[in-house]
Amino acid sequence: MARLRTLTIAGLIILTAATAGCKRTATEGFSPLGPSTFVLTFALNASPNVLMATGQRPTSTLTAAVTENNQPAAGRTVIFTIITGPGEFQNYLRRVAVTTDFNGIASVTYIGPTKFEINDDTTATIMGQLQTSTPQVIAKLVELTILFNW
Repeated sequence: MARLRTLTIAGLIILTAATAGCKRTATEGFSPLGPSTFVLTFALNASPNVLMATGQRPTSTLTAAVTENNQPAAGRTVIFTIITGPGEFQNYLRRVAVTTDFNGIASVTYIGPTKFEINDDTTATIMGQLQTSTPQVIAKLVELTILFNW
């Protein structure tokens, strides 16, 4: 009888010790702070980023690259806007929307001023913004330097 009592007490001690460490009753939900399972990247580049204003209108190619989960994002809309400074895009527009190709690339040609349209060195700031269905703004700025050529 004493042996049965000892085994019962030992069993209760082991059972209590095993259940004392397990206090979790439910699994964790997803945190709104991350880590995210969806990765979206947006890059903006101008080539060249220094232009010479001569008798001809200089040009620069602006390129936006978009990837989703490390894969090119085709069919996404990128809005290019000349925020400050001279110049335009095709058809005399200062704002254009371009759709990314199968490589996730959207590009547009910036057309700068001639030396007759400016009086000194100047800059043009252009914003590339990825159109999204959320209120978050995904955008980058690029600055073009336009050198006045006597």
